[in-house]
Amino acid sequence: MTAPPAQHVFHAVAFVENLSLKELAGAFTGARRSPYELAIPLGGSQAAFIYPFGVMVFQNTPPLARNELLQQLVSRQGRRVTSC
Repeated sequence: MTAPPAQHVFHAVAFVENLSLKELAGAFTGARRSPYELAIPLGGSQAAFIYPFGVMVFQNTPPLARNELLQQLVSRQGRRVTSC
């Protein structure tokens, strides 16, 4: 008997500004940076991803954790980040 396929829930936030992965990498413990994304493992099946074109994606992340990560991103930017 095979296990049922895993279900994942994604949420995304888009910003008007582009995001610097290099600048943001230090704000998130355990983050892995590539030229295309900043991957932030959160344990279990939870993760967050930041993309340089101004998007942050959350995988299986509860609302409180999403808000905390967004606040880290905003405080690290050093300027106001306007969400769409």
